Amino acid sequence: MKQLWWLGCLLLVTSAAMADTTSQRLDELEKKIQQIEQTYLTNNQDVASAVARAEALSRESTEFQGAIQTNQHLIETQRQETQKLYHDLDLRLEALEERLSLLSVQMSDALRKVNPTVAAEGDAYQAGLSKIQSANYLEAIAQFNAFLKKYPKSSLAPLAQYWIAESYGSLRDWQRAIKEYQKVIDKYPKHEKTRQALLGQGTCFVELGMLDEAEVFFQKVHELFPKTAEANQALEEIKKLADRRAQATQGEKIENMTSYPEATLLEERQKEEQAPPPNSQPDVNTLPVPAEEEQKKPLDF
Repeated sequence: MKQLWWLGCLLLVTSAAMADTTSQRLDELEKKIQQIEQTYLTNNQDVASAVARAEALSRESTEFQGAIQTNQHLIETQRQETQKLYHDLDLRLEALEERLSLLSVQMSDALRKVNPTVAAEGDAYQAGLSKIQSANYLEAIAQFNAFLKKYPKSSLAPLAQYWIAESYGSLRDWQRAIKEYQKVIDKYPKHEKTRQALLGQGTCFVELGMLDEAEVFFQKVHELFPKTAEANQALEEIKKLADRRAQATQGEKIENMTSYPEATLLEERQKEEQAPPPNSQPDVNTLPVPAEEEQKKPLDF
């Protein structure tokens, strides 16, 4: 009997212990389930939030694409309208040029009947301009020189001399261009081309690398002809010279700062036709003096 009693007690104690352990395990499982449920809810909220953001981005992308397509359509429409406008302008300009050309021919014909000499003078000048327009600069020089020889007192003479200088500049014969510009200044000091001739001389000196001399001419244009397009351009050239000098101080080498070319292009062509003369330095004294000596002999404007 005692053995059964002890066995019953043992079973009772064991059952109570197992009941406590089982209860603890159930509590732990319940907590884990709650954590899983909480995590699940949190994840669902994150997923829902991400989905909402994705949908919002999708809507914004759609709206953005729509705006892009609308802008593209507007740009294309404006481009077509601009092309049409340019086309219309080209046609109108072409028609206007044709009418001006016809009018010029008619006026020339009328002028030949009234004053054949003046008509011939205009034709000779137009022939030189035509050579320049076709980039035949040597022929243009010859044409304008012939014009000046035949019509030295023409009202077109300053323009002819200016175009001779411009033609030498187009041939990159800077030394000769400077001389021809000086003829414009000396012979026609009150003509409007004088300021352009001074500006052209400054540009030639820049091309020769003589920056100090170039600046003198640009300053002269600005001082003698203020509030003109040439004066504004001269100021821009002076600024460019300052920038160029600044670069030179940083190590950039500027070539040909103090010398003229050995000969003009025409002299080179003459050498090819005859025995070449001994090499000689250019006569700098025959060129316009742009520095202090120039100030001693001011131009008569």
